[in-house]
Amino acid sequence: MADNNDQSDSEVDFNVNENGRGEGQEYQEGQFDEAYGGFYRRGPRPNIKPDPYSGDEDWDQYIAYFEDCAELAQWNEKEKLLYLATSLKQQARMHYSSLPVAEKRSYKLLTNRLEQRFGSKRQQNRWLSKMQNRKRGKTETIAALGDEIRLLSQKAYSTLDQEAQEMLALQHLNKNVSAEMRCRLMDKNCQTISEAVEVVERYEEALGRPGKV
Repeated sequence: MADNNDQSDSEVDFNVNENGRGEGQEYQEGQFDEAYGGFYRRGPRPNIKPDPYSGDEDWDQYIAYFEDCAELAQWNEKEKLLYLATSLKQQARMHYSSLPVAEKRSYKLLTNRLEQRFGSKRQQNRWLSKMQNRKRGKTETIAALGDEIRLLSQKAYSTLDQEAQEMLALQHLNKNVSAEMRCRLMDKNCQTISEAVEVVERYEEALGRPGKV
């Protein structure tokens, strides 16, 4: 995902090695660092560089991935802020540049503003349109289709409970299978995407994928 052509914004002048805690530095077993707020494991911290975020990618998936990187690398709050800020590119970088200085220097405030700008709630119509237009590819597995439809339903209907999201996702999955297969799913009383996928996979394994719907 990294874009080697992107240059860091001149306003960013960060030093992630403050307090003598640079990448690859050794820590003793059980050593406590007040800035980090936790105990370190023995050995060097992993040298991790998060993928960039441009604003086109799914923000919810990206921030979950970024938090995993932060936990694995044992970054403190300031380091998380600096790594996130320097990972922003294109429209996300432009949005970052427009923020007040106080919001650029707080990880919590920055992630809140990015959530407001790029998160699912702001883009519900976009997710709904993607779900409605989602069709199964010629060689795509029903499991892959089901996973994406469930995710799109959660984003498009974020104000509904999980049961309602699942039901709406299942309705759209039904549109991507043959009329005969829909009857089979009804006979099996499938209530979730996982149940429907299991039925479709079982029949397709035995009989092959039917022709176009």
